[in-house]
Amino acid sequence: MILGGRMVTTSRLESQGQTTGFQTILVALDYREPIPEVFQQALDIAKAHNSLIKLFYCRTGELSPSNLPVYPGFVGYSSIYDQEILTLEQNLLAESVEQIHTWIDEWVQQATQQGITAESGHGFGDPGRQICLVAKEWNADLIVLGRRGHSGLSEWLLGSVSNYVIHHAPCSVLVVQT
Repeated sequence: MILGGRMVTTSRLESQGQTTGFQTILVALDYREPIPEVFQQALDIAKAHNSLIKLFYCRTGELSPSNLPVYPGFVGYSSIYDQEILTLEQNLLAESVEQIHTWIDEWVQQATQQGITAESGHGFGDPGRQICLVAKEWNADLIVLGRRGHSGLSEWLLGSVSNYVIHHAPCSVLVVQT
């Protein structure tokens, strides 16, 4: 391994208290896309380095009752109508969060069955920013995420989570073409 322009052996790094592997791997999951390739790459690296895998899913938007839209009510019914809509939206959001927990837990179980220690979390907001923030909070050494292959105008219009993460991540990034 070359560090600072000179060759350093792994045993020399370990004797100096430095590690050469990835201790914590953040795996960014996408609920809408198939993720076996991304997940398998992360598992292979985790097995090779005896790493902890932390699975993360970010839902676009923010989770906050104050951010839920309240529709204007009809004349004479506004307070009842607004409360019913707010309650309905809160229930739908809670159901969605439960589905996310169940989905992520299935991936955690798959990693555990292969002998990999795995944890999970999820967030709300801009996925690229959230992945970078979580990587910093979790002290991730590596982020593994997929890329759908948008380019040109579609990437500009839709944005690119992987592009954002590559340029803003606090650690190494592995992008897997899906």
